[in-house]
Amino acid sequence: MMPLPSRPLLWLTLLPLLAAAGLAWAGLVPMLPASGFLPAAGIDRVMILAGTLPRIAVALLAGALLGLAGTVFQQVLRNPVADPSTLGVSAGAHLALALATLTAPSLLGAGREMVALAGSAAAIGLTLAIGGRGGAAPVRVVLAGLIVTLICGAATGFLTVFNHDYLTAVLIWGSGSLVQDGWSAAETLAVRLVLAALAAGLLLRPLALLDLGETGAQGLGVRTARLRLLTLGLAVAVSASVSAAVGVIGFVGLAAPALVRLAGVTRLGPRLLAAPATGAALLWLADEITLALGRMLDGPMLPTGALTAVLGAPLLMVLLGRRGWLPQTPSMIGPSPAGPAPEGRTRRPGRIFLALGLAALVLALTGLLVGRGAHGLHLATGADLELLLPWRWPRVVAALAAGGLLGMAGAVLQRLTGNPLASPEVLGLTSGVILATVLSTLFLAGGGSGPARLAAGAAGAAAALALVMASAARSRFAPDRLLLAGVAIGTAGTALVAVAAASGDPRMAGLMAWMAGSTWGVAPEQAIAAAAGAVLLPALALTMARPLDLLSLGPEVARSTGLAVMPVRTLALLLVCLATAAATTLVGPLSFVGVIAPHLARLAGLGRARGQILAASVAGAAIMVAADQAGRMILAPYQVPAGLMATLIGGPWLIALLGRSAREAA
Repeated sequence: MMPLPSRPLLWLTLLPLLAAAGLAWAGLVPMLPASGFLPAAGIDRVMILAGTLPRIAVALLAGALLGLAGTVFQQVLRNPVADPSTLGVSAGAHLALALATLTAPSLLGAGREMVALAGSAAAIGLTLAIGGRGGAAPVRVVLAGLIVTLICGAATGFLTVFNHDYLTAVLIWGSGSLVQDGWSAAETLAVRLVLAALAAGLLLRPLALLDLGETGAQGLGVRTARLRLLTLGLAVAVSASVSAAVGVIGFVGLAAPALVRLAGVTRLGPRLLAAPATGAALLWLADEITLALGRMLDGPMLPTGALTAVLGAPLLMVLLGRRGWLPQTPSMIGPSPAGPAPEGRTRRPGRIFLALGLAALVLALTGLLVGRGAHGLHLATGADLELLLPWRWPRVVAALAAGGLLGMAGAVLQRLTGNPLASPEVLGLTSGVILATVLSTLFLAGGGSGPARLAAGAAGAAAALALVMASAARSRFAPDRLLLAGVAIGTAGTALVAVAAASGDPRMAGLMAWMAGSTWGVAPEQAIAAAAGAVLLPALALTMARPLDLLSLGPEVARSTGLAVMPVRTLALLLVCLATAAATTLVGPLSFVGVIAPHLARLAGLGRARGQILAASVAGAAIMVAADQAGRMILAPYQVPAGLMATLIGGPWLIALLGRSAREAA
């Protein structure tokens, strides 16, 4: 006999349901006649029957399916922070539908769900291929999934730059919209929920045996490899059906099972019943909150998926801080960046700097002199160069400055945290700059000016960094937890920006172009100021080389030498925030440059702080000039934003780094 639900679980489900019902009734009252019954005819009747009621049904059904999918993912992967959004499943579906819209739009009729399923399956396959080595440690798998999500998002953005008119519907869908014009989506999701519940019931006993561990389950006759394949297929299919119907709804699949576990429900059978009910209540409440906000602001409808991400990211941070929530596993990210270089410390750092400097100079000259015209590559000289130079040199200088600042910031962060994947982009600092800049531009008088943007960006970066460090403090700043906290902050910031973009404010058009990460609109005076900052801030960082070397030995050892640890850390983090704000406000977010540049310095054999910081700055400058030049020429006369090119170039590098670290940890 099934045990009765616990009182906390009942409250976790009933309170959101009651709150959602109250908000729904408040939205229905203006459309109802004085009698309080359904109108006999008219537009209000059509809106209620074809819009409001189907939307409520879809919210309940989609939430239940996501709760079920999250529970299955967490059980089969033994990973309490797994869900469709953290494993890359939703982002893969989004990319697949964007590709199908451009290349095979006929598939988007009856085959829309199959397209989403193919994208979701490919994404989770890549996630498990990257993070599944060495026993598929939970943090490793989730980090791999979140990086796959970033790469899929960059690829979707790449397609959107050149096909915005064709992909408008896909963009709206990608934000997680529950708007309905009939009952077809609700009927489809109801069928999927029944089928998924039956499949989960058939797999219940062998899935429950996974709690005994791999050896214990196999000893009782469970074919664990086949079981994992079947259950992953079920969870991916469920997630894809939701994505095809309503778009990307983040973190519901994480929140529902997590809240059920926090309520004391530990057995799989009750969790498979309780998590869908909780997920349905949470998504309905989130949707009703978005509708209420839309009515209050009297503006365009906010995307429900953005709100779930805003609420879900803090939950992920709370879970990361709970002792014992994630199993303790060896770090997935290899040796500290402050340790010896792979081939030992180089004896000829001057040659390394000379080579990197020459590479940056050659790339800069290429950006100034080489372009692509109607007849192929074109070398500008004489009058042509005189005509083009005023347009090209600010872009080249801006790219050099932004790349150098991010390279320096990444090197300092990696040494401070002992985390070779730390960077302004991965730790959420870039998202903090973007969000603060958007809010400053929209709500402060004069907030769109250059100095105001820089000040707001620095404050946003500092706030994001403070939240990340506070979240990771309980784990003593363990590298893996630090990364997850940073990605959670970045996800919340991106979702809040999506809410601002849905506001309809005309100033968001320019901000969205800036957020693509472009050097197009950099003015000469901005480029000169950025160049000055790219010299000054790394120079200040170089004066801290010896304290950074001492900090890499541990705070206790550093204190024993007389070093004031807290002031040094504070000053170093302030430099990182200023560098991130300066680079991001100049040309927008430039993903992965802060990760790649310090690793190039390390691979070159530079193990001390001074050499790493200087080499990372020069390497970052070279990477950004190369990305900007590639974006300018690859699809000429169209131009790909440098930020997207940097993500597409750096994403595979980061995947390779994760794979190598996983092999070392195995």
